[in-house]
Amino acid sequence: MRFDVVQRTQEDTSVIPSRLRPHKNIPESAAVRTRNISLDLLTDPADPSIPFWAFDQRGWNDDFFIAKPKLGDVEIWSFKNALNNANDYHVIHLHLVHFRILDRTKNGVTRAPRLYERGLKDSLFIGVGETVRVITKFTPNKGKYVMHCHVLEHEDHDMMTQFEVV
Repeated sequence: MRFDVVQRTQEDTSVIPSRLRPHKNIPESAAVRTRNISLDLLTDPADPSIPFWAFDQRGWNDDFFIAKPKLGDVEIWSFKNALNNANDYHVIHLHLVHFRILDRTKNGVTRAPRLYERGLKDSLFIGVGETVRVITKFTPNKGKYVMHCHVLEHEDHDMMTQFEVV
């Protein structure tokens, strides 16, 4: 692949607004439920030497939905990574929605998201031994969507599930 930067063929007339549209945070009180989701490391029953990562003790299953939120509902999802190996961090990606990180808890200490974490997200870093809570509104469409870990070794070893907006 190659990108060639060339002279403009016309003048750039775009204007950056002096004020961007503000984003309104969804208050926690708007949530109709909280879902607790564990991030797990299991072994393949057919070959215990093969690890696989999972959501709530389950690898991928075409017929299983980890959640079925209603269209328009606001929910808090709490992701718990109880693993203690330094390599067991996760980067969780949800399709369809953008979410806001509410807080992070590790070793019993809860803290607010860092400045760079305060905007809307579609992916989330979850460190070893950490629980992270996010809030989202399930819009704009009904349907089946996936959630998975963006660490390829984890994704390739079953750390993928689905949710259905009903």
